Amino acid sequence: MVAQPTEPRFAFFFDLLASLLDLAINFLILPGSKNYPIFTILSFVLSPIDVVHRPFTQYEPEIFPALVYRMVSPKVTFMIFHTGKVNITGAKTREDIDEGFEAIYPVLKAFKK
Repeated sequence: MVAQPTEPRFAFFFDLLASLLDLAINFLILPGSKNYPIFTILSFVLSPIDVVHRPFTQYEPEIFPALVYRMVSPKVTFMIFHTGKVNITGAKTREDIDEGFEAIYPVLKAFKK
């Protein structure tokens, strides 16, 4: 699975701005959700992911409503919300996002409702 840009004009604008100002991307955030069953994760399904993947996860629904899954390689963080939304943060490149998503997909699939 490969993430697709939602608005190519924004990518063009940022590329142009970066070339004019000599900027580099240091941090990417990819918010998203899908309307197929793997991403319709309910809150009671997040707890088993936290138990099985304890070294990489943090889930305290009283403090923050998302399960935080920190990967080592690539160094990206997934915030999986009870609504099914998944935010990917910490990526430095588009390849980091793709590689991280490919790694987290089987985990989410294993715990789908």
